[in-house]
Amino acid sequence: MTTGDGDFVPSDIMVFSAGIGRTIEMACRDHFQPEYLEKMNRLRVSEAFIATKFILDRKVTTARASCLPHLPTIPPHATFDYLEDGSIPDDLFLFVTVPGRWDPSLVSPDKDLLILGVAGVPAPDSLDRLGQCDLLLDKAEDITRGIFPKIDTGVVGRQRIHNAHISVLTGRDTGEYIGLAQETARSGNLKPTPSMPLEGLNMVGSDAGGRGIGTECVAESAPYVYNLLKYVTAGRRHVLRNRSPYPATTSRAYFLKEGRDIIIVM
Repeated sequence: MTTGDGDFVPSDIMVFSAGIGRTIEMACRDHFQPEYLEKMNRLRVSEAFIATKFILDRKVTTARASCLPHLPTIPPHATFDYLEDGSIPDDLFLFVTVPGRWDPSLVSPDKDLLILGVAGVPAPDSLDRLGQCDLLLDKAEDITRGIFPKIDTGVVGRQRIHNAHISVLTGRDTGEYIGLAQETARSGNLKPTPSMPLEGLNMVGSDAGGRGIGTECVAESAPYVYNLLKYVTAGRRHVLRNRSPYPATTSRAYFLKEGRDIIIVM
C-alpha cells in the first residue's frame, strides 16, 4: 500500500474502515469486476443526522428516559419526503437525547444538556442543502420548545451541527457517519461481505456486517471482522495507519511478531 505521504508499505492483508465506496476508490475501481461495481453502486448510504445542542443553566427535563423520540403527525409514507424535494415539513421526526441520563457525570445535577437530532439531507446537489439544514433545525427547535416550554429561560449556549461539520470530521462528503442505509434489504447477512474481491482486501464498519443499528452496528463489526481474520492472521505483524484528517492518532505498530503484514486503514 502507498500512503498519502508516498510511503510504500508491503502487506498481505488490508482492513479499511472508510466505507465500501471510498475503499473501492482508494483501491482503484479498475481492479474490480464491472458486475461487482454495478452491484455496489446500487447501495444507498445513510442520511445525515443534523442536530442542535442546548446548554442550560437549570433543569428543564423530568423524564427518566435518556432519549425522547417525537413522532410527527405527518402520514408515515410522507415523513421523509423533504429529504428528496428540499421542502420544510410542518412536523419532524425528532430524537431528543439527554446525555446526563446516561452518565450523570456529564452534567451538573442542577443543569441540563439537550441534543435534538433530525434526519438531514444525504448529500449536496442542486438544492440549497445548507439553507435547508438551518430551516430544518429552526423547525426542530420550535418543536422542542413545545415539548419543554421552559427551555428558553435556561439556555446559556446553543450549537448547531449539520452536514458540513460532520463531513470535516469523517471525510465523507455526504455528511453521514454510519455507512450504508439501514434497510431491510441490507441487514444481517444481506450486507456486503467484509472480504472484498481483491485478495487481502477487507473492510470493517457498518458496511461490513455487525448487529444492531447506528454506531452500535459500526462498533460491533470490529470483533466480527476480527474473528473472521484471526486464524488467518496468526503470527503476523499488525500496523495501524490513521487516515483521519486530524493527526491526533499517529501511525503505530502493535503486536509485533515475525511474519507477514496486516495494515488496518482508518
